[in-house]
Amino acid sequence: MRDRLHLLVLVGLFVLFLDKPIHIDDANFLAMARTAAETPWTPHDFMINWGGTTESAFHVLSNPPGIAWWLAPVSDGPITLLHAWMLPWLILAGVGAHRLGHRIAGKGQIASLLICGAPVAMLASHSLTPDLPLLACTLWGVDALLDEKRRERGALVMGMAACFRYSGLALLPLVVAWPWMQGERMRALRLGAIAALPI
Repeated sequence: MRDRLHLLVLVGLFVLFLDKPIHIDDANFLAMARTAAETPWTPHDFMINWGGTTESAFHVLSNPPGIAWWLAPVSDGPITLLHAWMLPWLILAGVGAHRLGHRIAGKGQIASLLICGAPVAMLASHSLTPDLPLLACTLWGVDALLDEKRRERGALVMGMAACFRYSGLALLPLVVAWPWMQGERMRALRLGAIAALPI
């Protein structure tokens, strides 16, 4: 139980703001999620007014559709459900930060609380944007990549980051570089291919 104290603290902080109103960017991604609920293969196919100009959402919301697909099942639900739907990403980020912090410095609980309990991470956890999934895929994926038994899963999860934000593509060279630097050239190429699968 004590090993999971950091997750209880994070969930406690999360629950405090379950009824936070829809904020600026949330409305755009929620609109994309509602479109994804109707037409999953074309979630960007709607018009949106941004900065006083009505234009295609594809030009405004320059992100992959991962968050739209994630929110689609609850896109017409109450605000508390929408926020609660993001909780698995916070838990995944918390577990990843804990394992990574323990692996690098032997301070898993502190790492999890410092990274995932930081104001920027808490704000992301109460937003309907791709930021929290990107953080979760990065933290959990990097830790798994460093674990001999979970490297393939780590590569896959790190590749999933690019389904939420294009900046997640920056993780792909890391997936290849880590085993490559250890002389595992074939494994590096295989992990790179696994990471590219979600894309």
